[in-house]
Amino acid sequence: MLSAHELARLCDRLGLSGEARALIETIRSSPPTRRVRSMAGNVSVRYPSRKMGVTIQAESHRVELAGLYEYEHDQQVLEFYDQPPRIKLVYQAKNGRQGSVWHTPDYFVLRTDGIGWEEWKTDDGLERLGQTMPHRYCRDDVGHWRCPPGERFAAHFGLLYRLRPSSEIDWVLQRNLRFLNDYLIKPPSVDQHTAKTVLALVKERPGVQLAVLLDTLGEAQADNIYTLIASGRIYVDLHAAALAEPQQVQLFPDQETASAYALVCKLESSVAAPWPRYLRNWHKPTPPTCGRRIVATPSSLRIWLESPPRRQQHLHGRFAVGWRSGGSLNRATDAATLACCPNRDNAATARASCLKRRWCSLKNS
Repeated sequence: MLSAHELARLCDRLGLSGEARALIETIRSSPPTRRVRSMAGNVSVRYPSRKMGVTIQAESHRVELAGLYEYEHDQQVLEFYDQPPRIKLVYQAKNGRQGSVWHTPDYFVLRTDGIGWEEWKTDDGLERLGQTMPHRYCRDDVGHWRCPPGERFAAHFGLLYRLRPSSEIDWVLQRNLRFLNDYLIKPPSVDQHTAKTVLALVKERPGVQLAVLLDTLGEAQADNIYTLIASGRIYVDLHAAALAEPQQVQLFPDQETASAYALVCKLESSVAAPWPRYLRNWHKPTPPTCGRRIVATPSSLRIWLESPPRRQQHLHGRFAVGWRSGGSLNRATDAATLACCPNRDNAATARASCLKRRWCSLKNS
């Protein structure tokens, strides 16, 4: 929950008017305007939110509940309120007449980059509503669902109104959040020796599979490993693979190492080609044709080059790096070629250091 000072700073940064601030305060201090109920084919849920410190209602155990899990664990979401006060929507009915309706959105959400109402719907439901109320529910030019009357109401206050279709839900993330729920709510204690052992193994082998770690340490350590994941001491991309399938899950000491690892994997998977002659002279792999020429965009290479040294530690002793003849590090280059090859000596460290010094000198010139 935001303090009065933090809320004022957020409103200042978003440039909100006094009228908008008064509306936000009213919503924050008001109880839910209605109590949601289960209906045929739908089960309502009461979700105990640690972020909000109260129980939040979800009208559906599928769509709205998935939205609550997203709000609870999204760092950009600061606060969220269920069943906020009604708003008036004015729009043209299908028969051409102008009409209005009082509408209670699902949630009012405060994010770091915007504040406003959010309404969750299934995609099938939106398709039906789009046919019966085309001026209230419609797709924009890029196919996103919009609610023009809701957006007009919100725009008057400098706020947002968003339709959230079920197709936006990341079900892999949802599975993982529910898998880790007990570890997030009341995490078991992990003794320092066990934590040190697990973290050392992950640091030594970034990208190690969760299944391998469980086999190495034994199933008895599973709770300790999941606790370290839930607390963020071991980084896992919860969007990438389900924790219930440990052979698909990769572990890293932190997110920066995971990002660097993903970049290297992307480069390695590019089209293989024999080493250029100048690179074979610079560092000769054995046999000479085992090298790999990798094409990457300047932006992805800049991310790697500008990263802190610790993000590149796992590269050292594994790859030799160099630029294609005639290549350039400047921003005007349309494409650049990075050459990498398996290398077990210290040559990779020297090549990476040389490349980074060259990049920094060009960037600062």
